[in-house]
Amino acid sequence: MKSFKSEDSEIIYFETPWNSRVLEGPTLEISKIVSESPDSEKALIQKFTDFLGEQKFKLAAIRVPATETRTIGALACYGFRIVEHTLDVSSSNLKTPALIDIVNRFKVDVVEFHDEYIKEIKSISGEHFHYGRFFEDPKIDISVAKKRNILWIDDLVQSKSMVKVLIKNEKPVGFMVYKLEPDNSVQLQLGGVHPSFQHLSYAFWASVLDSLPDGCSVYTTISSSNVSVLNLYSYFGFRFLNPTFGLHLLLD
Repeated sequence: MKSFKSEDSEIIYFETPWNSRVLEGPTLEISKIVSESPDSEKALIQKFTDFLGEQKFKLAAIRVPATETRTIGALACYGFRIVEHTLDVSSSNLKTPALIDIVNRFKVDVVEFHDEYIKEIKSISGEHFHYGRFFEDPKIDISVAKKRNILWIDDLVQSKSMVKVLIKNEKPVGFMVYKLEPDNSVQLQLGGVHPSFQHLSYAFWASVLDSLPDGCSVYTTISSSNVSVLNLYSYFGFRFLNPTFGLHLLLD
């Protein structure tokens, strides 16, 4: 984490190399803004945007709780635009009747990741995803958003994340990447099914959720624009929390 200070105010941020490589310049994400008053907050943001220009940053991103309208307004004064709205999704009771029913009635072929599946998984992630900050930002070219998702698959595969793959007709048609945390929680990181096999989505999700450790809690963050995924998590009894706006400041 890095800090930008101005008098009694401070912005905490971290650089985001995964965004830098597709935007071809330095990028960062703000994790926290600390200020005592509306005036000091505006002054801090103004100085920070000047700093971004001086340092040739390409993008500054931030997620702000929907209730923090003062901060959203202050950011908007200096060029930040709302590009997405997200919801946190969580469940500590996976074995719902709906999940058990689908697992028992609809069998799908779900296997562990193998290197030979990477091409198809990248294709699904790059060509058939439409939500998330880069996809929903009208000022970011769709080719950049696709490239970011494709490279993200490499990052996830090389990390300690688990990858489940949906197989149909001997080919990968869906995937789910998730991370097992030390506290027995599970973070769902990225997942989807090829549009031609969307009818298998509920059975695939049910199979993945059913395979997770007993007693674990599961969480992720989704775009509220993605209605089909909202309906999917709602069906399995997940709760929706923490409405948040994502903002971007793109610089030349």
